[in-house]
Amino acid sequence: MAPPPIEHLLRGSLALSGLLEPVSVSFDAFLVPQIEAQNEDDAWQALGLLHAACRPFHLELSRRTWSGRLSAMFGDPPIRWPLEPVRFKGAPLRVLDRYLRNLGLVESAARQAAQLGDEAPRVEAYTRGVQAGFELLARHGGFEEARLLKLQPEPWSVTDSCLVLLGHAWALSEGPGPTLSNLQILRHLPTDDPRRASFLPAGSALDKVAASLAEIDAAVQRLVGMDSPGRGSNACVLPGHRSRSGKPLLACDLHQAPGISGPYFLASLRAPGMQLDGFTLPGLPGVWAGSNGSLAWGPTRAAIGDSQLCLERFDPEDAGRVQTAEGWTELECHDEILEIQGKPDFGFRRRRTPNGPLLSDLDLDGLPSSLGLSMRWAGFDAEAPLRALLRLNRASDGKGLCDALSELEVPALHVAWAASDGSCGSQLSGWLLEPRTALPGPGWEPGRRRPAAEVAGLPRVGPEEPGLWVLANQQLERLDGESGALSLFPSPGYRAQRMHELLDGSEPLGPNALCAVQTDVVSLFARELQQLVLKPWLERRGEDLHEKVRAELEKLTEWEADCGRLSRSASIFHLFVLHLLSSLLGEDAELEERVLSDPGRWRTVLLAALRCEAGWLEPRVLDHRLLACFEDALTELHAGNEKQRKVLSAGEPVHDPGAWGWLHSLQLRHSLDPRGQRWQVPRLPMPGSWFTLNPGDFSPADPCEPKLVACARLVIDMAAPQQARFALAGGQCADPRSSHLCDLLHQWAEGSYLRLERSEGFQAWQKLQLLP
Repeated sequence: MAPPPIEHLLRGSLALSGLLEPVSVSFDAFLVPQIEAQNEDDAWQALGLLHAACRPFHLELSRRTWSGRLSAMFGDPPIRWPLEPVRFKGAPLRVLDRYLRNLGLVESAARQAAQLGDEAPRVEAYTRGVQAGFELLARHGGFEEARLLKLQPEPWSVTDSCLVLLGHAWALSEGPGPTLSNLQILRHLPTDDPRRASFLPAGSALDKVAASLAEIDAAVQRLVGMDSPGRGSNACVLPGHRSRSGKPLLACDLHQAPGISGPYFLASLRAPGMQLDGFTLPGLPGVWAGSNGSLAWGPTRAAIGDSQLCLERFDPEDAGRVQTAEGWTELECHDEILEIQGKPDFGFRRRRTPNGPLLSDLDLDGLPSSLGLSMRWAGFDAEAPLRALLRLNRASDGKGLCDALSELEVPALHVAWAASDGSCGSQLSGWLLEPRTALPGPGWEPGRRRPAAEVAGLPRVGPEEPGLWVLANQQLERLDGESGALSLFPSPGYRAQRMHELLDGSEPLGPNALCAVQTDVVSLFARELQQLVLKPWLERRGEDLHEKVRAELEKLTEWEADCGRLSRSASIFHLFVLHLLSSLLGEDAELEERVLSDPGRWRTVLLAALRCEAGWLEPRVLDHRLLACFEDALTELHAGNEKQRKVLSAGEPVHDPGAWGWLHSLQLRHSLDPRGQRWQVPRLPMPGSWFTLNPGDFSPADPCEPKLVACARLVIDMAAPQQARFALAGGQCADPRSSHLCDLLHQWAEGSYLRLERSEGFQAWQKLQLLP
């Protein structure tokens, strides 16, 4: 018999070894738990049980990914599975495993597990809960993925939890990507260009090495759902004097690819001295984004220089030594065995320099035998980021939050915060590596690291400065229009502009206003293009335009009034810009591929061209290109509609064929089921792209499928933090037999929010009693 759905196991009473006192768990209709414990350790143990029960494969896949053990579970197929489309095609999965194993994250996690200090009991309690959840599932036939893979989950350990956080930090980090991109650009320079000679050592081919490493790194980012130049998050704080309640409002988007299961898990925890509500990360105790009654926080990715590639020089008399600032130093060597399902084990040696792992040991051609390429990353030597996260959860004000973040070496974050005493602000955490260069630097030169907050010198916003509000998306914005970058790579302040418009001359705002801003899909880029080009062009061309083209163009120029998730205008605009970029680039196919893979970075180039700066484009030529690109967009939209019709199953209702969703739709996928054949989730119409404000990114290889969206959102009013509003793609449960599989998906797509409201009138959908 098939095991029962997970909700059937999470009711009644259950004995839990190691529990000190009884714990009550109440679930709402979406399987969101409200945990009531009599001590903090028991609350974390209950959360561990729920993570394992509702997200067992999520936990198992996370630790196997970051420990480089996917081949043992899946065999050695080409890396196209389940990462399509990926440039690193045809290579076996063991290449990805070896790359991840080479990072040595398991050893770093083990060191961190030994340095948890007074937070160790909380993590140990959580670990017992995860193991109890695995055992509960095993008694009832296991979980579906384990049955399919004939997998027996290993016992969960404290090191596993530290590894999950370290892996999440790696996914949020800049990593080697920017440097690898710069190296590849160099190969376009003439061989006699002095810039090339100054960056590349004589006789080396770092650009070729970079190309291979970049493809592997892209595969890793794709695997963990962070494979986009738009990866990250955004958060803002509205001071109390501009809110209806008189207390600060906090809004936060967490951008990561949704899937089955999703990246986050909603939970509410209570114990004496403990009050936590928000998004948790399966595998970790602690709330990643949420509130504790006195303080609310929303973390966003900080694109600071926390990593660096280093050139290593080997001793010509002993290849086992590298040069350092103090002289020649022995390499640290580890012999590794990769287990591969259905094939012989694969053995290799990984080596580490004082700077970090030798990435050039991955059988890559291009470097002479005298040189190597290693990587420094703040996370390799971090002491205990999980300890810092748990201390953050207990902070009661901005000072406590900043003190906790001062211990958080990784991930590098901007954390927007708001306190019940009326203060609010943004704090940068993490470690900055120096010297920071755009290309690999000599590893034999001395380097150091320092706290990122020391570099930024961030102000904190409090009652004494009521005219400020904070945008923690690498920008600091004031209501008077001043702004300042928070990181080395500030992103455009599009949400800041939206907030300025919302606040300009308006009445005090409530949570509904911030919810609306989070689901707004019209970008500043779209608005400028409309005003600069499209409306004047429509007026100039007038009646000589084909009737159908003119009708569609009028819709596009009125996009402000038609920006819903089923907006046909959004579809046309998205495709129009793609075709226009391609047209302006001419016949340079390689440049076109690079631009279309990161169109957000080229918006300013496009706008400059359309403004006809320096006479780049003659009006007559522009006229011709605009019309041709617009007609091409309409043609592709029609083709996309036809493609979507063929995809729809026979029993699925037919949507409006002109709707945005027919071109750009989202289907949540399972790691074992990338094509949606076993666990089918209906496709959802999706607004937005990198050209719009918030919801998604796309791949030029498949523009009909968004790759990265704001999979989780929260809005918290510090006047009533217990009534916080949350939106979560996919929902809580990953059990394909459960009615709770992706049951929050349509609400999330429509922009509606779930309240974690604790009141006397709350009616539990079902209850679970945990007993010692």
